[in-house]
Amino acid sequence: LTQASAILGQGQLSLAKYLFIVAAGATDRFALPHLVVSGPRFPGNLGHYSAPLNPLLTGTVKGELPRDSLFENEREARIRAWLAEEAAARSELQPSAALDIYRDGLQRFDALEASVEAIHVREFALERELLEAGINALAEGLSRCVTVGGSLPFMSQWDSHTNNHSLQDRNHEHLFAELSWLLARMAALPDPGGGGGSLLDATTVLVMSEMGRTPVLNGAAGKDHWPYTSLMLIGPGVAGGRVLGATNAALVAQPIGMDDGLYATSGQVLSPAAVAAGLLTHLDVDPEPAFPGVAPFLAPFG
Repeated sequence: LTQASAILGQGQLSLAKYLFIVAAGATDRFALPHLVVSGPRFPGNLGHYSAPLNPLLTGTVKGELPRDSLFENEREARIRAWLAEEAAARSELQPSAALDIYRDGLQRFDALEASVEAIHVREFALERELLEAGINALAEGLSRCVTVGGSLPFMSQWDSHTNNHSLQDRNHEHLFAELSWLLARMAALPDPGGGGGSLLDATTVLVMSEMGRTPVLNGAAGKDHWPYTSLMLIGPGVAGGRVLGATNAALVAQPIGMDDGLYATSGQVLSPAAVAAGLLTHLDVDPEPAFPGVAPFLAPFG
């Protein structure tokens, strides 16, 4: 279990890192490069490209939060213009990554201000309200990637050490109902890039968990932690309708080819880093600086 926990932790961080790398290369085009609708965040040294979707974020941009009378619109605009000029002047005297980040943030705030209505959420928003806001962020061209942590039915959990059958049935019904709704909403919106298709035609959807469950029931009719899991990919360029990867009879991962996803004695066991590298390659981002020497898992895009 200690080894499994270490692998799972590395897996979560590898895939979180992938999203931040995608976001980092898009700050010139997106006000909120990586929007976290719900779920955990692993900011690291690229955290300034990410923002949590909540009433504080959108309320601040909309000017709904209480302010001192000093900060009326005209004076605030003058202050922000002065700050931007100061940042530019200081950067010329002594280049600074921190100042560049600050100046970039000011520019992105202006872009966000113009479109914040599309993603404004109220306090205690319902799950589908949050999902709708995340979809709108993509459709409005505010974000390049959006993260959503899946919810669960009442009194349910994926971590089913007991009563596995009942809990997992409910969870899967809920997951696929929400996923179907999400995909239908995305299919109904136009491609923000003007490609002529839908938002779904221009978006890669990744559905995953950070851990799997043991292949056999324990003494309480439940399943315990397992260092192997699965994921789904939906979207343009994904060669769908296939199951990739390989396990033995004990559900232990076996080596596969990175290009076809089939069992191969000369292959390697699929790692989170390889999945992340494959996704980056699919999105035309070089994975080598972040995952040096890692062969990207390209089989889903065959």
